[in-house]
Amino acid sequence: MSSCETSNSEFATAGLHLAIAAGGTGGHFYPALAVAKSFASAGGRVTVLISGHQCTRHLEAARAAGFEAVAAPAVRLPRRSAPALVGFAARLLLYRHRARVILRRTAPDVLLAMGSYACVPAALAALAEGVPLVLHEANAVVGRANRFLSRWAKCLATSLPLVPGQAIRCPQVHTGLPLRSELLAVASSTEGTCSGDWRQRNGLQPELPLLLVFGGSQGAKALNGAVPEAVARMPEGCRDFQVLHLCGAGAERRVRASYETAKASVVIKEHETEMGQAYRAADLAVCRAGAGTVCELALFGVPSVLIPLPTAADDHQTANARILAKRGSAFLLPESENLKRELPRLLIEWRQSASTWRLRAAPQPDLAPPDAAARIVRVLLNNACRKAN
Repeated sequence: MSSCETSNSEFATAGLHLAIAAGGTGGHFYPALAVAKSFASAGGRVTVLISGHQCTRHLEAARAAGFEAVAAPAVRLPRRSAPALVGFAARLLLYRHRARVILRRTAPDVLLAMGSYACVPAALAALAEGVPLVLHEANAVVGRANRFLSRWAKCLATSLPLVPGQAIRCPQVHTGLPLRSELLAVASSTEGTCSGDWRQRNGLQPELPLLLVFGGSQGAKALNGAVPEAVARMPEGCRDFQVLHLCGAGAERRVRASYETAKASVVIKEHETEMGQAYRAADLAVCRAGAGTVCELALFGVPSVLIPLPTAADDHQTANARILAKRGSAFLLPESENLKRELPRLLIEWRQSASTWRLRAAPQPDLAPPDAAARIVRVLLNNACRKAN
């Protein structure tokens, strides 16, 4: 078995030290935290190196979970101008040096880099210190950081099937994306298809079909405008459903006003703390196509209309969305001039052919394996440099 494969053998993490480089967004950090918990539960020690614009919040979350967490500065690759590149190179060397100081102090046996620019200084520091490097990629299109680092990495663990033809220079293994334990617990529950208490607490009717709308931290704005307009344009006879619209911070009043002409039953919240229950209740989701969202939809078997974020690097959300679209469980709808026409059409089709759409609702465990964190831990163990006592 190669060092990039997983195995069913018992964990042997006792005495081993894992460093995880994560940051940038919650889509990188929270899967890292799930891996950290899995590694620690088997007796290992974990240090989390955190970078990116949400560094303070992620440091607090990691420490609250009981892990040593250290801020490790990072720098984005700038536009291709000579002065900017010179400054970038200087800062990258400085931040790599700072990360090397951290690694010398903590002496990990292996480093897991979760992708994004936030991981690069720590990954380069690990290579300079002789610490084995393992990468994790959430999306179907491998990001620039992971493509760059793959020439030195032991292995790339993937969440989704990769788009063919990418220049990846290390072995790859499909592990899945570690999802939050709360989601896994709800998905595996044998209780009813949805919690009536949860619906009641949120002002939702118990039997009315539910349209779940959310755009995430970066992509809510366009959906906040497009979905209320689409609902308003539907014939009244097709509005036999209710909407739970998660609009993001600071947008609730504006979105509520947008629904006034829709004459639909709508609950608007900035965010939902019990997303597992929301997924279980949903008959259809209209959302972006980040890797976490795609895997969560696959976990719960929710049919969806996926509107990829057009500014996503390398258009990776479109590649993610195509995976579910090819399986028939999602419609891929680009955010373009056709959005105002196509979204109402799809919602009307959903209500006129509800039974057909229900057939699309089937969990896809290969895209959301509940043991994804454990699979990554096995890859890490296969590549760790076990130090002599």
